[in-house]
Amino acid sequence: MQSVSYQIPTAKSFPVYTQVTVHVLLAILIYLVPPIAATYGILFFSYGLLRVIQTQNRNNEAAFFAVYLACYEIIMRMSGYVIMYEFGKYSTSFVLMVGLMVERNQRKLPIAGILYFVLLIPAIFAGNYYSFDYFKTSVSFNLSGPFSLMMAWVYFMNRKFTKEEFEKLILRMILPIVMVCVLILLKVPTHHNFAEETGSTKAFSGGFGPNQVSVVLGFGFFVSALSILLGQKIFDSRIASFFPPFVFIVFGIMTFSRGGVITGVIAFILSTFIYIRLGRGSRQFSRMFFGSLLFLIVIYTLWSVINSYTDNSISRRYESTVTESNEGAGQAGHYTERLKIAELDIAAFRAHPILGNGPEGASRFRSLNYNNALTAHTEYTRLLGDHGSLGAIALLIMVISPFYYFRRRKGDNKIILIGFMSICFLTMFHAAMRVAIPGLAFGLGLIDVNLEDHSLEREKTG
Repeated sequence: MQSVSYQIPTAKSFPVYTQVTVHVLLAILIYLVPPIAATYGILFFSYGLLRVIQTQNRNNEAAFFAVYLACYEIIMRMSGYVIMYEFGKYSTSFVLMVGLMVERNQRKLPIAGILYFVLLIPAIFAGNYYSFDYFKTSVSFNLSGPFSLMMAWVYFMNRKFTKEEFEKLILRMILPIVMVCVLILLKVPTHHNFAEETGSTKAFSGGFGPNQVSVVLGFGFFVSALSILLGQKIFDSRIASFFPPFVFIVFGIMTFSRGGVITGVIAFILSTFIYIRLGRGSRQFSRMFFGSLLFLIVIYTLWSVINSYTDNSISRRYESTVTESNEGAGQAGHYTERLKIAELDIAAFRAHPILGNGPEGASRFRSLNYNNALTAHTEYTRLLGDHGSLGAIALLIMVISPFYYFRRRKGDNKIILIGFMSICFLTMFHAAMRVAIPGLAFGLGLIDVNLEDHSLEREKTG
C-alpha cells in the first residue's frame, strides 16, 4: 500500500526550551486556578480542529494535536475540572477523524481496525439499562477507548513521518507530561507517613488516581527514552535529552502505582532488544554498553535515594509484586481483587456468551450475583464479559494484527512498533482503557518513519 509523505512547515517553531518553560508556567497557573485546565483544553482542541481544516491536514497537523490531547487528558482530571470525563479520548479521535476527512490524499483504510470496533456495537442492544443517563454513561465510558483505538489505527496505519516530524511528535507528547510532573511537585505534602503506605497513593500523584497518573508517566519515560535510542535530537544537548526519562521514571515510582512504570520499562527493554537484534547494537557496542551502564548506575542511585526517602516503603511495594509478603507496602502487593474481577468477567461471558452483557454489563452482573460492582482493570476480560463472542473475535483481531504488521516492517519501524504495541497491551492489562494512551499507542506503532541517516536498513544496504 502506498502512503503519502508530508513535509513539515519550513517556518521555525518556538525553541524547545521556550516550549518547556511555557508549559511549566502553565502548570503553575493551573495549580493556582484549576478551571484553567478545562479552558485551555477546550481552546487547544478547538484551535486544533480549525488548524486541521484550514491546512487540509497537509502537514499531519491532526497527528500532532491528537498526541498532545491524549497526554493532556490527565491534566484536566487532576485539576478536577473536566467538561466531559472522556474528553481526552473523544477529542483525540475527533481530531484524527477530521484530519482523515479533509485531507486530499485518499488512503486505503485498514479493514481489521474498523471491524474490531464494529464487532463491539451489537452488545449495546444486549445491555439492561435502568435509565437513559446510565445508558449514555455506560456506552461512553466503555466504548470511548475502543473507538479511540480504532481511529488511531485507521489514521496512523502506514502514515509516513520524516525524522523531523517524528521528533516533533515525541515533543508534543512530552510537553503535557512535563506539566503532570510540575503539578505533582506542587501538590506534594510537606509531611507524609510512608510507614502507613500499603498501596498507590494520591499524595504523590497530584491528588488524582495514581494508576492513571502512573500510566502517563510510564508512557513519558518510554517515548523520551525511545527518542534517545533512535538518535533523535529533540533537545540541543545530548545531556538534556536524558533528563526527561529520568524525571518521568522518578515521578512514576513515587506514585507507588507499579503498572505504568513497569509497562514503560518493559516496552523500552523490548525496543532495545529489537534494536540489538537488527544489528545496530553490534555496530556501536561500546556506546550501547557504556550508555546502559551509566543508565543503570543513575537508576540505582535514584532508587536508593527514593527508597531512603520513603523509609523503604517503595522497595516493599515493588518486592510485593513477586513475593508473598503482606507486611507494610506489600499488603496491597497481590492482585487478588483484580484477578477476582477478571474471573467474574469470564463468568459473565459464560452466562451470556453471544452478545455479552452490554457495555458495563459485566460490572452489573458482578454486582447482582457476587456483590462486586468494581469496574474491570483488564480490557481483555472486559471485552469478553461485556461483548461476548463478538468481543472475543474483536480481541483476537486486535492481538493478532500487530504480529502481521511486525513481519512486514523493516529497520527502525520494527523498534517503534514493538515498543508502542507493548505500551498498548500492557496498559490494557492493568488499567483497561481508562485513558487515551493505549489506543493512541496502538496507532503510533503502525507509523512509517524514515529516520534518514539513522536508518537501520540504509546502513545494511549502504
